Amino acid sequence: MNYSNEDPVEKFAEIARLVVHLEQAYDITDELSRSPDKYEDSLAKLSRLAVKVLKDIDDKIDELKESQEKSSESSNIESKLNKLKTAKTLMINFNERLETLFRYLRELENSDRNKRNKEIKRLAALMIAPDKSSLIVKEIMEG
Repeated sequence: MNYSNEDPVEKFAEIARLVVHLEQAYDITDELSRSPDKYEDSLAKLSRLAVKVLKDIDDKIDELKESQEKSSESSNIESKLNKLKTAKTLMINFNERLETLFRYLRELENSDRNKRNKEIKRLAALMIAPDKSSLIVKEIMEG
């Protein structure tokens, strides 16, 4: 199946993946796979973690800016800052993409519950799948 850039599952998973990996919230993806009917509860947990991740990214940006003023490795720090600012921009879109995902899943719930459950399981798989961007951000945050 060919998905467009506007696929609500893929678009939300792009942000959720960052939260899952930074917070090691693998239990949330397990819950989604195991109990797709309770997806609202799982996504509510993820939303709470998203708030923490956004704050942590802001704190790390501030920390890197301070060290940039004192360091001779400013190009390396600038690169890390750019990656974190990109992640922050992504996180700022969390609510918008979550709303779109909820609308999509509600439409499926009304028309094709089986497909909705498959889409929720696809979401869980995409959320836990590592990608280069989330792994780089995780490395920066832990460093």
